[in-house]
Amino acid sequence: MIRKTLLVLLSVGLVCGLAVGAVKTIVLKDGSTYTGEVTESGGACQIKLPTGEVISYPKDKVTVSAAADPTVEYNARLGKIDPKDADGHTDIGVWAQHGGYLDLAYKEYSEALKLNPGDARATLRLQQVKDILDALAKAGSKVEITTKPVPGPGPAPGPEVAQANLIDDEDIYKIRMFEIRKREIRENPGIAIAFDKTVRADFVKKMRETGIEPYTNKNAENIFMSLNRTDQLLRIMGNSGDQGFLDRIRIKTDPEFMRIYRRDIAPQLRTSCAQDGCHGAPQGKGGFKLFTTKSDRADYTNFLILGLWARDGKYMIDRQNPEKDSLLLQHGLPLELAKAGHGHPKVQGRLPLFRGTSADNYQKFLSWIKSLAGDVPPAYRTEYQPPVGLQLNSKGVDFLHEEPTSAPASKPADDGSKDSLDK
Repeated sequence: MIRKTLLVLLSVGLVCGLAVGAVKTIVLKDGSTYTGEVTESGGACQIKLPTGEVISYPKDKVTVSAAADPTVEYNARLGKIDPKDADGHTDIGVWAQHGGYLDLAYKEYSEALKLNPGDARATLRLQQVKDILDALAKAGSKVEITTKPVPGPGPAPGPEVAQANLIDDEDIYKIRMFEIRKREIRENPGIAIAFDKTVRADFVKKMRETGIEPYTNKNAENIFMSLNRTDQLLRIMGNSGDQGFLDRIRIKTDPEFMRIYRRDIAPQLRTSCAQDGCHGAPQGKGGFKLFTTKSDRADYTNFLILGLWARDGKYMIDRQNPEKDSLLLQHGLPLELAKAGHGHPKVQGRLPLFRGTSADNYQKFLSWIKSLAGDVPPAYRTEYQPPVGLQLNSKGVDFLHEEPTSAPASKPADDGSKDSLDK
């Protein structure tokens, strides 16, 4: 059943690349394993991973075998937790979801909610899986839901690692929430916002319990619910002081920072440092890795890596001093123009991304970095586990939307941060 889930994901186009081949596992001479769509042609063996990456190896350097069944790993994880541990079941669900085993993820999140109804993490995760299953159903595919573990020959080495290489939808929502600017919300009333079923009522209740005006009004909840969604979001961002509320709200459309990234930044990275022979290689280079796949998950993963990867205290994106200290800019300059100690190591045949600081593409990169929220990267609190030894370091803040929690007596502020419920 688990293998069927992976096959369905491949068949309906949730990954991209070569023509569809058989799902198999390849083993390299050093013992490394990958599982995905394998296509053999001539003297080459190409494998398309669930992330969309395509890797080619000489046939005489690899061994091809049937894809392993991950149920042994699943059963091992299940045996290590208390059957009544809701968080334990959710953790297993996260593992299964990262690996693409939607049937097991669905089962574990459902079990967690039976044990702890209303658990926010399990609720959000289960909804993600349901959304994917709905998309598969609309595409004419069907994934059956298992009711019990099925014994298998061994753990799956490939899909779990490959799927976990990219952040998931829940982490994308967290990044959007941290990075979106209040100005952007105010200026885009059509922005798509999805609220957890009870988050708005819970927010009003908390404001009332803490004695914040005008939420002590007995009609506060009805008045709050009559506001448009952008006003509701702005007020929660500005007054809750509790990241837990924002974790229960989804911004469904890309904020401006990501639209600019896709337009001006990502295409140039893919044709320079993110190429297969450099940091786009399966294992990356120099402890740094980017993904060449064109997808929401890959774009947000690359953004996360660019923002949180650092070496010797120097960040790839430095929000506090973007022009002088951002390695993304300094590494892209000719070595003789880069700040001392910030230039890219010499690589034979490498051409710099920027001709100089006045170059049009350099200015676009600089403008984009300056547009990012805050002086330090946020502590997004994602569950992302970076691959290939990639080290990400966050020196950021947990909450970017802090505002005074007391309500002034005057008319509501334009940014929606004031507590007045007047429309």
